[in-house]
Amino acid sequence: MADPVKLLVRNTDDIDVVSSLLQDALCTPSDMQHDVAVGEFLAVVNRFCWEQPSIQNPQDGKPVYARTMAGLRIADVLSVQQRGMEDRSGFYNLLAIEYEKPKQSLRLVFSAGAEIRLHVSDLRLVLADLSVDYPTPAQPHHQ
Repeated sequence: MADPVKLLVRNTDDIDVVSSLLQDALCTPSDMQHDVAVGEFLAVVNRFCWEQPSIQNPQDGKPVYARTMAGLRIADVLSVQQRGMEDRSGFYNLLAIEYEKPKQSLRLVFSAGAEIRLHVSDLRLVLADLSVDYPTPAQPHHQ
């Protein structure tokens, strides 16, 4: 079990770190919410722990990886647009978070062409693990 991740993002370099930590996180649209009154976007995701090395299963010798539940809070959100997320109960695989400085927007890029675009007035994000990690035999693979 590794120390839980808790990061405050205030600049574009930090976005790359958070994006790599959240690569292959799984979530459903119902796990995400835009609180218009507060100007925040919240998401709870099932995060693959890329920062942790695999361990060997003593029973069969196969590698065991880790996942954990994590929360992402994005502040100063002015508006949210989404596309390709029609299946409200389906799982979506987060591939990357990108910041477009001229447009002051964050793009949450998911597999199968799904995307959420957040227009922000300032860059303020918090990523925090919400649970202890747990074992998984599956490591995500990309083609």
